[in-house]
Amino acid sequence: MRYIIALMFMAGLLFGAGMTDDGGYVTSDRSEASAEGLDSPVEGELVEGFGVIDCSTLENPDMPPPTREYVPTVQRILEESPLESRDVFQPDTDWSNDILVWGGRAGTGQDFDIDENTGDLYACFDTDHATGDSLLVYRSQDGGITWSLFGIGANSTGEISNPKIRIVQNASGESQVLMMGIWTGSSYDDDLYTRWWDTGGGGGTWALVDSNVDWADLDADVGSGGYAHCVYSPNDTGTEDIYYARNNVAGGAWVLNTNYVYNCMVENYPAIAAGDNGVVAVVYVDDRISDLEVRAKMSTDYGTNWSGSVEVSFLTYTPEYPDVSFARGSNSDTGWIITQSVGATDDWLGYYYTTDTGSSWTFGSNFNPTDDENLPSMRARKMNGDVTVSFHGSPGYETYFTWAQPSSPTSFSTPEVINDFESTGFWPACAGWNGSYSAIMYANWDNNYRIMFDWYGNTGIEGDPQGPLAISSAPNPFSAVTNISFNLASAGPVDIAVYDVTGRLVSSLADGQSFGEGTNTVQWDGTTFSGTQASPGVYFCRLTADGTSLTQRMLLVK
Repeated sequence: MRYIIALMFMAGLLFGAGMTDDGGYVTSDRSEASAEGLDSPVEGELVEGFGVIDCSTLENPDMPPPTREYVPTVQRILEESPLESRDVFQPDTDWSNDILVWGGRAGTGQDFDIDENTGDLYACFDTDHATGDSLLVYRSQDGGITWSLFGIGANSTGEISNPKIRIVQNASGESQVLMMGIWTGSSYDDDLYTRWWDTGGGGGTWALVDSNVDWADLDADVGSGGYAHCVYSPNDTGTEDIYYARNNVAGGAWVLNTNYVYNCMVENYPAIAAGDNGVVAVVYVDDRISDLEVRAKMSTDYGTNWSGSVEVSFLTYTPEYPDVSFARGSNSDTGWIITQSVGATDDWLGYYYTTDTGSSWTFGSNFNPTDDENLPSMRARKMNGDVTVSFHGSPGYETYFTWAQPSSPTSFSTPEVINDFESTGFWPACAGWNGSYSAIMYANWDNNYRIMFDWYGNTGIEGDPQGPLAISSAPNPFSAVTNISFNLASAGPVDIAVYDVTGRLVSSLADGQSFGEGTNTVQWDGTTFSGTQASPGVYFCRLTADGTSLTQRMLLVK
């Protein structure tokens, strides 16, 4: 998986004889027509995919119905080499104190998006459990200051990975929340599922994109198209195909474009971006001609038909983990691709841009604040296409930020460190937007992979995971009683409630009760829930104090 491989390339890229300081980024002289006939198909062959499942018909609406037999997968590695100690970060002064989104442990990544209608932010991340794993969707309705649980995807028999979330808008401007993840376990076969909600939390449906999926990326239209777009790669041994699928904003079945790109010869982590007026772009690494290169395919009719692939660039060193964004508005023909170049000791990041809707791509420059850059993320703003970029620096605990406007696609700002706490080198931070400001979400490595959020111009309160408001439970997992501990900066009223995976309230442990400054503890007895024992499974304890909420995941076992 992408996150395991992230451990392998922290060594980076070594300059060879005669190399410049561009990290090996050069434009190939090969003809773009040299790949003619290798793309299959050149035009889309859309076929109906798997059907839609109404959540109201399911025994557990937060868990999709099992559809496949189990196929064993490689267990995710969660140990990480110790990083150089660094107690205090010095981020750019325009980036203020990082906000704590979730105090639990994330396991494979995080993603977030904004509803341009309301300004509400939605974040998605997995809870890192081999069994009883969950994808959590959190929402902020105050510009990222506080976050609360919005929705859940559950897997009682295994893991969920590859968390993605997008807000999709149709021609009428109605917003829908779309979550995506890969379900693995005794009931699933690497099934790529999506779940829809309306912004009120209702109208939930599940849809299966495909099975036997190794990696997927997601983006969505804003405006007249109203489509969600997905690109993914299977984990079949001996094949390196890439597939495309799309889904309308109403939450219907995914329509598949089979064998979108055939046998790239490279283990692929393709990326997808939706622009204006039907523009959809996919970028991937290819080895079908002679050497590794970055290639892109374009559609201008919402994914119905696709052009032949275009060579973005040939790289002296191995390219990995490309990402892509396309502008909207008056510069909708502008787009960017960012990719990592991997060698022997250092990694480098470079970007390419187009001003002709992907017909041709030009190398811009490499981002060079350190001698080791990796794990890039790129997102264009939905309103005008301004682009935010984030990436990790050496040895992995720093998260950098830069941005540019589509009217001047090469004028990226000087990259600056924005994180207050050490970020993980397992997976990328997520670049995006908070209204008109660049924003970044990352996992905090030295505090158990907690999810942090910050944005340019932030003047909010700090969400220090080691700070005054914190929550934990022990034992966890537990078979009867668990002690829920929390810290308060000052005495005051506290709300503490326990919810099941459907979001149903199962116990109120404190309702405005006053607690003292410092550490406090309450107990939840799962054996006396409503006079009977609670069913084994995942529960969430939500603590609210002084206008801030934290959630602790708990596992009740027999």
